[in-house]
Amino acid sequence: MRSVFTITATRFSWPIAIGVALVSLAIMIFWGLDQGQGSVIYSELGLFTSALGSPLMLILPLVPVLAGALPTATAISRRFVSQLWTRTSMKAWLVRHLLGTAVRVWAVFFVTFLLLYIFAFALWPNIQPEVLSPESYGLSADQVLGYARTSFSFSQMMVFGPGMFGVLFCALLALQCALYCALAQAALLLTGRILLGLTVPVALYFLQSILMALIGQPAFGLMYVFNPSGLVQGPIWQPVLVLLLLLGVTILASARVVRSRHDLASLA
Repeated sequence: MRSVFTITATRFSWPIAIGVALVSLAIMIFWGLDQGQGSVIYSELGLFTSALGSPLMLILPLVPVLAGALPTATAISRRFVSQLWTRTSMKAWLVRHLLGTAVRVWAVFFVTFLLLYIFAFALWPNIQPEVLSPESYGLSADQVLGYARTSFSFSQMMVFGPGMFGVLFCALLALQCALYCALAQAALLLTGRILLGLTVPVALYFLQSILMALIGQPAFGLMYVFNPSGLVQGPIWQPVLVLLLLLGVTILASARVVRSRHDLASLA
């Protein structure tokens, strides 16, 4: 008979992640439509970044954390994890659980952002045709794509075309969500404290972004790596470097969990 934790982690993980993602998608769409009333935007890419700029951006790490880390929080709070060690390898389970959750969150949010991208390019202009007005920016139809490439750092990938850019950019947005979730999982397992573990990614997101703004380098802030609209375009290596640092911190935290597995109270 499978443990309650195993049932929680497998049966309900996907529905929880999909449910959180769908609510997030609805919030971004309705926010974008509301902001579009009485406004003019130069292109569909501007519509997409406008929707990304919803209030969810302020609590971005909390969204994937809720989508992916709740089963782990439940397991720790109810001491379900300890039931596994008589039937499976602790190391194998930890690696499988940490990687599996990150991949699940990446997949769910990749589809979510891609649906938002498709909505911005294919449906939104039909719902609010008056919102697209490149002429208001002094742009002709032939100049819109070139202007879009200079909007923010990652928009330089528009050189591959709007379709490929959408896939690449949505994959990068989803990667950030997966990393925040993985970081929360590691914090939960290392500390055994649910509230602390769940808020670590949010605190890092805010404090690092504030610090970068204070030293005059907002482009290196985690908040602006997710939604860089409004900043002057910089070299693409800047946000990539920030993502690599976030990836490194997450890998180190996850490796610490695996190495310290026999000493963690959360796994006892």
